[in-house]
Amino acid sequence: MASPANSSEQDDTSSKTNGTDEKTVVEPVATGVTGPGCAKKSKTVEIERSGDAEVFETAETVPYPDRPTTFARDEILAYVRTFEEAYVRKDVLCGRDGPGHVFGISYSVLERETFDRDDDIVVVFLLRIGAATSGSDGTGTGTLWQSDVAPGGVVYAVDESGVARASFPEADRRNRDEFESNAPDPLESGTLVAAFD
Repeated sequence: MASPANSSEQDDTSSKTNGTDEKTVVEPVATGVTGPGCAKKSKTVEIERSGDAEVFETAETVPYPDRPTTFARDEILAYVRTFEEAYVRKDVLCGRDGPGHVFGISYSVLERETFDRDDDIVVVFLLRIGAATSGSDGTGTGTLWQSDVAPGGVVYAVDESGVARASFPEADRRNRDEFESNAPDPLESGTLVAAFD
């Protein structure tokens, strides 16, 4: 699959693929696929605390999942869950500069559902926790830190052409029956995060 990415806004441009006028995820996007895409392995670091050296393992990225094979709803649900974990880890680790380290990244899905559409695009909502939870602000005598994380929402649109993603940050303040009516449309306000050949 192509590397995930950031996107531009998408509109109602119709797809001419296979002679149909049905919208696809990728068709309206002219900028291509961008986004967090580095690979970082875990490494051992020593932090001095009260005269003693403590050893920690840094967090690492995980690869994006392979393209779904059948695009059945259950397969897409599993794909989105795995894709979002990879996205979260890369988003936390890829842009970090300086001497600090991340030791822990929390990722868990609290709610998961699909939204109805009258085409072949599957829209998946996740209410999930995904953020760095522990690390250090330097090496050697760096200060250790821990962080509490709050849930946030994300909405994916997936079809055989690719994947779009939109953040839904206020989702944790909504009742379950309000998710669909208040969620952003990844095709209109999301970013293209994968394109399938």
